[in-house]
Amino acid sequence: MSRSKSAKCKVLSAKSIYLAQLGLNDPSVCPHPPLRSLSHRARGEKQLRVQLNLSALAASQFIFPVVAFIMTLFVLACNLPAFAQDTPATTPDPLADAPRGTVSGVIINGTAASAIPADLSVSLVITGADALSEARETVASPDGRFSFVDVPIVTGYTYFTAVAYRDRVFSSAFAVGDTAVTALDLPITIYELTEDPAVLSIAASILQITASGDTMQVQQVFQFSNSSDRLFTTTQDVGDGRFASLSLQLPPGSQVIGFDNPDRYTVDAQNFRVIDTAPVAPGSNHLVVINYILPYDGSPALIEQPFDYPFAGQVRLLLTPDTLSISSTQLAQLEPQTIGDRVFNRAYGGQFDIQPGDVLRFELSGAPANPTTATSEASSDGGRSLLLTVMALTGVGLLVTAGVVFVMGNRRRAAAPAGETIDQLVQRIELLDRQHQAGQLNHDVWHRQRQALKERLDQLLERDE
Repeated sequence: MSRSKSAKCKVLSAKSIYLAQLGLNDPSVCPHPPLRSLSHRARGEKQLRVQLNLSALAASQFIFPVVAFIMTLFVLACNLPAFAQDTPATTPDPLADAPRGTVSGVIINGTAASAIPADLSVSLVITGADALSEARETVASPDGRFSFVDVPIVTGYTYFTAVAYRDRVFSSAFAVGDTAVTALDLPITIYELTEDPAVLSIAASILQITASGDTMQVQQVFQFSNSSDRLFTTTQDVGDGRFASLSLQLPPGSQVIGFDNPDRYTVDAQNFRVIDTAPVAPGSNHLVVINYILPYDGSPALIEQPFDYPFAGQVRLLLTPDTLSISSTQLAQLEPQTIGDRVFNRAYGGQFDIQPGDVLRFELSGAPANPTTATSEASSDGGRSLLLTVMALTGVGLLVTAGVVFVMGNRRRAAAPAGETIDQLVQRIELLDRQHQAGQLNHDVWHRQRQALKERLDQLLERDE
């Protein structure tokens, strides 16, 4: 059963408002660099790529904020369409045929002695297995209560509510639809703002280091804590309606090749610094995920990373291949670490209690992996180990959510890994070209590294075709 014309117009209008508030970007209106478009052509450009903008979502008060990150990994990996396409008349419409229910909640101001503003507009967002399915709006009552009626409840669909307040977006927890439960309670907590960095600290960090050829790739996850009852953000405008939040230093010589969401960050390549534009909500589940590379040919390499915030928590290093090892006065060797179905035999860790300006320091040594072998392993992994690493870092019990992500992701597993690896290689080539053009990279080094990456990219493109 297809929707009426008026209903469709209403949904599209709600979609436009939703995109503006939550920062869902439609790449169809954002041109890609030439090399990146090559990777999209290799997959036929059959679907639009959606990127959940965590600079908005991280301002949200999720019961489990890490769910937003996991949902982002899934959306990026699976290339979900930006919105539900017109449904053929012969295909049943799950929303039209679903039992009806209600979604209600109340807006709470989590900052002490702070009121709820009047006439806040509340959005209800429903996402299906393959797309944003429906979005609605209502206005909260003076006491902050709101309700949506005649809401289709579809088993397995995701529901959440959101409001915009002080130019930031706050969201409820995610709820998974179940036709046996037709009344969903999705309250929202908003906060007043603060720019005081004294409320911030690093609670934990994991570095997953893979050495291949003449390069080491580092996937680093930070977990930040906000000890106040206010949302941490700043008034430093970094463009596109975004404001700086966290500032993170990387080891000297680092080249950033990816993030959990590129639209959330800006990079100061000259000073090896990354700016996170996602506000930090009270609590300790603000995640930052950075993927970068450093030169490494097997000779001992000293890695130093300064911190701009107090760090009171654990650092863990997971090394691949097993020929790698580190020497450090801060980190001790651990027993093999099992994350999901993957075992890291070379693991190191330590409990940190350091102040701003202090440095994480270790020396890496050992033979890197063969580039062909490493590319094959990365392709078969499909981003799974990073997702599990995040779950291990936060210690949050997300078995149900993770199960949904993996089951849904398996539908496209055959196509996704090659595409992800292509994108990573394209990003690395782009970064090399920019650094070479800026005079930051020796011509011989640039040519040698670019040629190796280009050969691997050609192999993957041929296989993908």
